[in-house]
Amino acid sequence: MVQPIPVLDLLRSFFNFNRVPDDLSDAERMKFKGILKNLKVAARPSGQSHKVYDLTHEGAAKLRFSNRRNNDESQSVAEYYLQHHSITLQFPHLPCISASNKIKRPCWIPMELCTVVDAQKYLRQLSPQQVAAIGNLRLKPDKRREDIASAVGAAGLVNNPSLEAFGIRIQPHMMQANGRQLEAPVLQFGQGSTMQPRDGQWNMNQQRMFEPSTIKTWAVVCFDYRVRDPMQVAGALRDCCASKGLMINSAPEVIKQDTRSGQPEQLVERVIDRLKAVRPEFILWILDVRKTSLLYAPIKKLCETRIGVPTQCIVQPPGKGFNDQYLTNVALKMNMKMRGVNWVLTDAIKRSMRPLSEKPTMIFGLDVSHGAPGSRAPSVAAAVASVDSNASKYTVRVRSQSRRQETILGLFDPDKPTGGMLCELMNDFGNINKMGPKRIIVYRDGISESQFATVGAAELDAFRKAFEWMGKKVGDAAFRPSVTYIVAQKRNNVRFLPAQGDRNVQPGTIVDRDVTHPFFFDFYMVSHKGLLGTSRPVHYHVLHDENGLTADEIQHLTHSLCYNYGRCTRAVSTVAPVFYAHLAATHCRNYFDHDFSDLSSESSAGRDRDPAAPRPPPPPVPPLPAFARDMATRMFYC
Repeated sequence: MVQPIPVLDLLRSFFNFNRVPDDLSDAERMKFKGILKNLKVAARPSGQSHKVYDLTHEGAAKLRFSNRRNNDESQSVAEYYLQHHSITLQFPHLPCISASNKIKRPCWIPMELCTVVDAQKYLRQLSPQQVAAIGNLRLKPDKRREDIASAVGAAGLVNNPSLEAFGIRIQPHMMQANGRQLEAPVLQFGQGSTMQPRDGQWNMNQQRMFEPSTIKTWAVVCFDYRVRDPMQVAGALRDCCASKGLMINSAPEVIKQDTRSGQPEQLVERVIDRLKAVRPEFILWILDVRKTSLLYAPIKKLCETRIGVPTQCIVQPPGKGFNDQYLTNVALKMNMKMRGVNWVLTDAIKRSMRPLSEKPTMIFGLDVSHGAPGSRAPSVAAAVASVDSNASKYTVRVRSQSRRQETILGLFDPDKPTGGMLCELMNDFGNINKMGPKRIIVYRDGISESQFATVGAAELDAFRKAFEWMGKKVGDAAFRPSVTYIVAQKRNNVRFLPAQGDRNVQPGTIVDRDVTHPFFFDFYMVSHKGLLGTSRPVHYHVLHDENGLTADEIQHLTHSLCYNYGRCTRAVSTVAPVFYAHLAATHCRNYFDHDFSDLSSESSAGRDRDPAAPRPPPPPVPPLPAFARDMATRMFYC
């Protein structure tokens, strides 16, 4: 629920401003409009509530209208409030709230006179701070158990005569389910070092990367005025990378840039122009804020679609500064973006994992990222695929598609000379390994059981058509890799609690009976260590299996892939390919020119149209810009 707050206070807290600014940039106006749109605000002095439709481009001092009270004389909004309400605006250059969707009858209210109305349901995306605050409210297993038992008792469901009349009985205790725990896989690092994680986690303190990369030239761009010496940060990062095996062979080109000297995209373009002579292989950007920085999107878009250079954005942590733990995490991401490998599964190296070692195998991860609640943004589909025998290196393809469309439409596209996403990824595999795949294992995220027969069937059909297309292209009519298609459902309401104790179930816990489907092959897995609240299992459904894999082989592979996520030294909650596909789809939203939060369900021109007239067709889906150079074969999204 929305709490009552003056709009200017909301503006200041959202952008982390020390004070209310005199004006907003276009990018800031668009972002703040996404927060306010469709909320109700109470305006002084009348106290009347209004729905927010838009924010004006101009401030109250420049925004003019014909005042009927003054014989249609033109006057500004600021002049109107001074003349009729004796209110002198303190921020006349800030945008006004547009409280009308009628073009011919606008209603403009200065932001400083508005307060957000209490007790409204907030349907927009939450800020990182709000998400973190909600995370602190999660219930530990013992508390969740107590609350469930208390709720069942308070509801009077046990020995309820109304339920018993229909043959329904509610037991007073939780259902008992049989499970088992898989042993953590052994990981191999550089110089032959191995380690078996304990409790779903490990550290890199005494370890070197399995396949470290080398950076010949690089640059450091600092937008944070708090960082007085960017060269010192660069030196600490370089030393940390060297201790892990990642070598940076030169001192960086350092640029300090004032964020107040232009619009975000202009600032980034200015920096890129200055770096043309250096031609860096990698750029480190030091930002003032992380998730809400207006610089982040143009940095990623311009560097990945225009110049083809991997980037890493960092923010100085409060209090601690850039300590070794923080820099180690940055080094892990840098190595992956430069085509390195941080660690591998020992079973994969020894060729003792049949699903990976028996024949040339590609592991696919598929996901679709939808816009935030209230947004009219297109959906972004991503497909990642492994190109090495250890399932550690992945290439990626992304496509935009219709809003809220769950089926990935661009998997196979005969109208494209490349054949679509699947054919492009199989080409990557062939170019690197000099042979095509003979086995494909797909992990699909984000589809519900009601979509299995539609989304799953359509995507399996896309694989078959892609195989046929590739077979004709390479002159091999028998090209037909065998496919296993597995759905990973992260959003479910099932929780497993240990029979005794107040801790979460251990990482590697699998339940494949008692609470699973009586006919189909599905299982629940808790692969990670729960840090907050009660661990949520991932529900895996094996919808199609042409490889003849056993239940133990699929479960062992799935569990092992949760330890193959190279960005952190923990087992993650679902398989690495799904995480990578999710990261890629979410990351490539930065390529859109704006965030689409200003688009309503009807266009401005359509608000005054004849209701009997046919509804205009939806606007075309804007395509994502193409990657520059070889970015599609890098894990730039990590």
